[in-house]
Amino acid sequence: MWWLDIQAQRLLRTDMNGKTQATPCPWQPGLVALAESGALVEWLETGLWTYAPETGDWRQVSDTEANHPTLCLNDGKPDCHGRLFFGSMDMTGTGQATGRLYCRTPDGAIQVLRDGITVPNAIAPLADGSGLWFADFPTGGPAGDTLFLTSQRRFLTADELEAQPAAGGLLAQKVRFKAAPTHVVRGL
Repeated sequence: MWWLDIQAQRLLRTDMNGKTQATPCPWQPGLVALAESGALVEWLETGLWTYAPETGDWRQVSDTEANHPTLCLNDGKPDCHGRLFFGSMDMTGTGQATGRLYCRTPDGAIQVLRDGITVPNAIAPLADGSGLWFADFPTGGPAGDTLFLTSQRRFLTADELEAQPAAGGLLAQKVRFKAAPTHVVRGL
């Protein structure tokens, strides 16, 4: 499983034995997805990038939102057609609805679907590719029955961190329902 430690600017990979490896990101990350080529797709502060884990090579694909320093890319997910839906949000702490919802198509075109977004989280394309939800949608585990969660540690004091050693970590919980299949970003 690939996941992000956003504030520490790290890409993490946890294997089925629970061993985690960390790779530093050159800028703050916002999402990670699998590319059709086998690389990873990451939104960093400077736009869309691909990362090849086997070589360590980073390649910039677009500079979406790079000219808006008060916005960050927050979340995203590909659909069954290989389109990548993702969002941006205000990072000044004021809660302004200045973010956007985007779609990147397999030919590389990026279009704004909606303006005025506050916090785009848990973006979940519909299984048939006909739309998407802003909803929590679990994925993970070989049987598709494990919900993976991360927790915040950014604003915790030293005492709170000591009392909550799992803060900022990856947690796994078995659930009664099955997740939709994971899709790749096409064209990358």
